[in-house]
Amino acid sequence: MDKSVLEKLEEPLIHIIRNSVDHGIESPEERERLGKLKNGTIKLKAYYQGDRIIIVIEDDGRGIDIEKVKKKAIEKGILTPDRLDKMTEKEVLSLIFHPGFSTVDQVSEVSGRGVGMDVVMTTVMNFRGTIDIETQKGKGTKVTMAFPLTVGIIRALMVSIGDRNFAIPIYSVLEIIQQENATITTISGQEVLILRDSTIPLINLADVLAIQNSKIGYVIISQLGNQRVSFTVEELYGDEEIVVKPLGKIFGEIKGISGATITGDGNVVLILDLAGILNRVIGSVLR
Repeated sequence: MDKSVLEKLEEPLIHIIRNSVDHGIESPEERERLGKLKNGTIKLKAYYQGDRIIIVIEDDGRGIDIEKVKKKAIEKGILTPDRLDKMTEKEVLSLIFHPGFSTVDQVSEVSGRGVGMDVVMTTVMNFRGTIDIETQKGKGTKVTMAFPLTVGIIRALMVSIGDRNFAIPIYSVLEIIQQENATITTISGQEVLILRDSTIPLINLADVLAIQNSKIGYVIISQLGNQRVSFTVEELYGDEEIVVKPLGKIFGEIKGISGATITGDGNVVLILDLAGILNRVIGSVLR
């Protein structure tokens, strides 16, 4: 992600983690009484998903008391009881982003000052992101923030297929093999790569992207979830940092393309989403 974006996310992240520590995780004695492990756990995860950056903060604490949120909303005059009765759980949870809203009765040194979650929401919205809260009473709370990749700079492998250039995010690349060192065969009508006694499905990107007169120069191996998949390209031009641009409303969402970038010489290069391409291929095989 762009450094300027990361810097602005620092405070929201700290606030959410402090909430997990202070309000989410119970005392060791209370956790043991509830049959939980004595030590609480807070997980911070960040990953790419298609054309979005996902940040997750999850704890295994007491969760958010929905009824307490409703009670505080009535006390503060934010909503009437009748209106609250008609709201879904998600809508009630969204009230914690209201300026000055807090379910905490006492201010602590860690959090509970009644400010912060509205600032978190403002920061996320400023970057065209979304924030979602899932909670289970007695089980824990999960806060998920998603941002479009268009606000970020990523490192990408620059490749060519036929007469077209493409960018492949480095996080998708596990290994690269030259064509002459690659053992490619066909099993049950599907091309596969044999690598160190492992069989890895092979996808010819030229075929998927309908590009003519392309040769196989390199095979890129990618780890997609719990599966390894290999992809063929013609040439490699090294890796570089690129600014991700959206495709825009005219093109909309294209499966297998997560955006575009403009190179130093002014050319527009599409950014390939290998996970999306795999889903596209699987979908066509199923049909």
